Amino acid sequence: MSLFTKFKDYHFRYRLLFLLVIASLYLPSHINTLFIILFVFNSVFSKYLFKYYHTNPNKNIAVISFLLFFVYALSLFYTDNIQLGFTRLQTLSVFFFMPLAYLSYPPQKLFELRKQVYLCFMIATTVLLLYLYSIYFFPFFSDHNDKSFRVTSHQLIMHPGYLSSLIGISFFIALINFKKQPYLYQKILSFLFIVLCFLSMLMLQGRINLIALIITILIYFSILFIRQKNYLSLILFHSGLILSLFVLIQFGPSQITGRFNNIFQAQQEAEDNSLKVKDNRTFIWKSAIKAIQKNIWTGVGIGDTEDILLHEFTLINYAKGMDRHQNAHNQYMETFLATGIPGILLLVLLLVFLITSSLKNDDKILFSVCLFLLIAMSTESVFMRHSGVATFCCILLFLGMGSTKKAAHSSLH
Repeated sequence: MSLFTKFKDYHFRYRLLFLLVIASLYLPSHINTLFIILFVFNSVFSKYLFKYYHTNPNKNIAVISFLLFFVYALSLFYTDNIQLGFTRLQTLSVFFFMPLAYLSYPPQKLFELRKQVYLCFMIATTVLLLYLYSIYFFPFFSDHNDKSFRVTSHQLIMHPGYLSSLIGISFFIALINFKKQPYLYQKILSFLFIVLCFLSMLMLQGRINLIALIITILIYFSILFIRQKNYLSLILFHSGLILSLFVLIQFGPSQITGRFNNIFQAQQEAEDNSLKVKDNRTFIWKSAIKAIQKNIWTGVGIGDTEDILLHEFTLINYAKGMDRHQNAHNQYMETFLATGIPGILLLVLLLVFLITSSLKNDDKILFSVCLFLLIAMSTESVFMRHSGVATFCCILLFLGMGSTKKAAHSSLH
């Protein structure tokens, strides 16, 4: 069968375009946006639009995602900065269009697509990291010498926080599929990939993402060992992991430990009420909470959150916040401030449904990825950029919409 003949098939186009969406998550946002548009158009302008709504057991996830988008859209009616509001709504439209596309594909086939998505995503992660390391360790390839790995990744790829989120997701995909590999060479490759992802997250110095990774690992293996009633392994694993991290952060090279050691310095400066600290979010969160309390029911609208926070920073004379027009650095606060009680309730409900679905189906990958992102969102306003929204909707919502009881026994070959 020729490629042209295959391309006329809806299911072939669906799989191909979605894999391009996944692979392009590491590429500039306009490229990823283009593939998302093509993927959505393939679903919307077909006879399968909404065809599988009633047969998808996880359709409630899509419904909540739709409602969250509509709440964001409604906030435009009372936002002052309409232009910025529309720009952000365009970014958030992925919450509507991606679940719409998932409902236009058979749930069973959506689940079967996972293996190809995992493989595509891991290959993309490997290629990207090898490229970054080649630039970092062999600076004669470019003009990025004398730069940290974090700065290099920021200049060449994307914000290190979003990059480490994608790498963390790859880490869990490989970790959970490790034991399911049938051949020794596959186990070796999986192990090397897991190590590469973990080292890369350390090098990127994404503090909350690394903390989220460790907490998710501890919870995942706690559940695993408790189910097996292997309490000795549980204690030894936790002790070994925590001790290893403590030694690494205390005595490791500055390329890894730099930003982690700054946490304690910034906290001390915050306690001394210094409003010119280089890296502290205590003042941002206090300002966000004050702003939320003034607009608790409907929020201020997605176009005005930045201006409202800037006003709060001015009241306390927080220099860095005023200079850089910082966001809330917490997605829950950001959503609460923009949309009030309806928005935050829907966001929490969406995460609850995803976690519930993972537990009901014993879907380890969905559980790990959801918990990882749930924690990471506590110090980052993930939905402020395309990379964050795309990661959430193209990976997490995809896993949630395609989760079945077969997830407990599936493997990646």
